[in-house]
Amino acid sequence: MFYHDYRPLQDDKTVLSNPHKGWYYHYIDNGLTRPTYRDGATKEELLSIPGLRHLYLRFDWSDIEKEEGHFDWSPLEQIMEEFSDTGLTFSLRLCTYEAGKVCAEYATPRWVAEQCGGVKVPKKTGGFSFEPDYGNPYFLEQLERFMEEYGRQYNGDPRIETVDIGTFGTWGEGHTSSGSCKKYNPEVLLKHINLHLKYFPDTQLLVNDDMLRHPDDPAALAMLTEYCAGHGIGIRDDGVCVGYYAKTFGYDTLCNHQIYQAFTPFAPCDLELEHYHMVKEDVLKDGLPFLEAMKTAKATYAGFHGYPQPWMSKHRYLTEYCANRLGYWYFINGLQLAQPVSGTIQPALLELENRGFAKGYHPYTLKLTAKNETGQSYLLNPCSPDSRDWEGTVSQRLQLDFRKVPPGSYRLCVGLYDQDRLVRLALRDDLLESDGSYCLESVTVASL
Repeated sequence: MFYHDYRPLQDDKTVLSNPHKGWYYHYIDNGLTRPTYRDGATKEELLSIPGLRHLYLRFDWSDIEKEEGHFDWSPLEQIMEEFSDTGLTFSLRLCTYEAGKVCAEYATPRWVAEQCGGVKVPKKTGGFSFEPDYGNPYFLEQLERFMEEYGRQYNGDPRIETVDIGTFGTWGEGHTSSGSCKKYNPEVLLKHINLHLKYFPDTQLLVNDDMLRHPDDPAALAMLTEYCAGHGIGIRDDGVCVGYYAKTFGYDTLCNHQIYQAFTPFAPCDLELEHYHMVKEDVLKDGLPFLEAMKTAKATYAGFHGYPQPWMSKHRYLTEYCANRLGYWYFINGLQLAQPVSGTIQPALLELENRGFAKGYHPYTLKLTAKNETGQSYLLNPCSPDSRDWEGTVSQRLQLDFRKVPPGSYRLCVGLYDQDRLVRLALRDDLLESDGSYCLESVTVASL
């Protein structure tokens, strides 16, 4: 067989915009009553962020159900409609308790709070924020009723990238600091996890690492980790480069590397930087610990948690560098194939390389085609390999079908697709064809 070397065709400089990976922006942060960070982010500024693929919407139960039984999803729908022409998707987190001076007093609706038990946590500026008893039967009963509506609205919605398990803890982060500091047993945590599994069976869920560590018990951590990973839930870390973590743990500031190793074989990892304006320079170090965390955790998604202009003015090149490497980043290295012969099925070996931090978690369709000058196209591999297996350098065995390809001259093309969306490969733009495939070379199909 002859080896066709396609490495000279590669492009590792262009920032690709691909589905199910990349940067995201916190567009709703801690409920609709808090304008940060959407108050300083124009549509144009957001779209100028290299590799931005989705907006993060963190809303409160009380934002949607202000009156019992009346669900108003219009605040979320208006945002989705505003960005409907951009190709961006959205990730969601439903919260039931907020801490902070400009957050809602009742993230859980007041009429639920008055019957479910909990504490009023004083604010430094006066007033309070209500933290519910997360294990209270009435609270869980009413939460499930809301979750049913939440799932009916957004489960399986192609606009939704991920849904966080955020109904437990301060800011939905799975801990009770900046609140009651009360410890809950794993059974309560499982109830919140299972509500999301029940009502979002067709959407990628993410669990916060703080929720897994909340019981402060190694056995509980192991059980919760195994349970969530075993159900295909992904992992999320709110707060890379938090000062305490930077002092206490390693250079990447992550507190438990084993957690990510349990999840990433099956589901994506999402890393959120500490609020950018709060990170001290001796912790941020030009973003290098954040980059190291992405590598260590095999991150698919990342958010810098701040306004676009301050971040981009200082970290544009870091943002560009990570944009391709977050999640998958596919290269075509070469193809081992004998002289194509009309009327035959021929074995081939396609060498691919994934230089991203993580594998892909969605099955993409690979198409190798032969195209002639009259516009006729022949699909050579009717069965696509599973792109979710592509980690590092992969030699993918194929059976190329030339039985219906007449002898003659053809362009040999390769394309990767997410249903009707193109998945860009790290190949030169001048090779792109109108159908989103890339022309690798000209080949002659001989007579039998």
